Amino acid sequence: MFRYRLAIETSGLPGKAEPAELVRPAVQHHDPRLVERVHSRKVERCGLRSALARAGAAVAAVVGMLALSAMIAPRAFASTVPCNLSVSGDLTPRVRGGEYHATFGDPVTLSWHVATTCGARTEIYINTTYAAQTISNVSDGSILVSPAATTSYRLNVRTYRQDGSSFWAFVDTETVMVGRVAEYRRNSEGRVVEYRLHTSAVRTAAGRDAARVLSNVKEGYRQYAAGKLFRVDLIPHGLKLTDLPGYTYLRGVHTIDGRLYDDVRGIANVHELPNVAVGEEDILDDSMPTRDGRFDGNTLIHELGHIVLIHSTPGNIRTTAESMRQAQVERGGDFVGDDSYTSFNVDEYFAEATPAWFMRPLDEDTQHEYSRPWLQDNDRPLYELMREVYTS
Repeated sequence: MFRYRLAIETSGLPGKAEPAELVRPAVQHHDPRLVERVHSRKVERCGLRSALARAGAAVAAVVGMLALSAMIAPRAFASTVPCNLSVSGDLTPRVRGGEYHATFGDPVTLSWHVATTCGARTEIYINTTYAAQTISNVSDGSILVSPAATTSYRLNVRTYRQDGSSFWAFVDTETVMVGRVAEYRRNSEGRVVEYRLHTSAVRTAAGRDAARVLSNVKEGYRQYAAGKLFRVDLIPHGLKLTDLPGYTYLRGVHTIDGRLYDDVRGIANVHELPNVAVGEEDILDDSMPTRDGRFDGNTLIHELGHIVLIHSTPGNIRTTAESMRQAQVERGGDFVGDDSYTSFNVDEYFAEATPAWFMRPLDEDTQHEYSRPWLQDNDRPLYELMREVYTS
């Protein structure tokens, strides 16, 4: 009714509206002239509607284009303005809250810090494993790992630009050296077997000292040990080295300096494996009786020095150390500890320098020799070699 009335009211001459009540009777009597006028105005009204619809669509299209331009313009601008896209950062392994590159049974937290420029999104990968992503220019995070053997972890970053393209960047590598400590006991049948029922204080102390030494091997040399599992075998009080599984074949055999292996309380690299065996009395632990006049830890670190030289350095380090030893002999220089023992071969020469680097003397009489200042003053080339292999 409203639309019909509107059509009639707009059918008069411009500026003059005809009353609606006059139109209805005329339509009711079917005046041909009035019907034609109504029809023509209906057609005009449909045309007006179509024009308005087309105009509305045009306006909507313009508004849409403006909105789209506003969304696209920053990205188009960013893609055309030169930007030096760069990635920097570091990867840090932590064991029990401390920064360590070696573990003896503890899980390792790998923490990263990554900073990028011009990136819209960054993905973090440890080796090939996806770890996290961020839409900011800075990423800090961590994951927990439990490596079964010495493992190198690479921090890789994939950064996406504003235009959608991406690139990979290698940021850092950290190698975690992995080992375990084994304790032994004689069981009810009289056989010596590994004892795993509890974690003792001496085992914890041995793992701590071993991790400290291996953690201080520089990254470039830790990588040579990738895939290897280090082991520290503890010789119990009242048992001999040759009572332990894996060492029984040494019964009755003499060492290069004439001792029986049955009486030895420290050995390394048996079967060419990265293993050491030391007496429990050598490990720092207040619950254990210590040897009279001898300091704890010297033998363990000495044996680990053998392992580092054999399993975590390239051949040129051994060659260099041998040249240094020969030169020290020729000039009649002093050697750490017992001169005849330390100067015997390159293995003992390097191994004895390791507890000196870590300031772990054999006894009170040689305390001044097992130190970095002594090495620096009496065998400077060997001191520099220790600085090359170990961190300060």
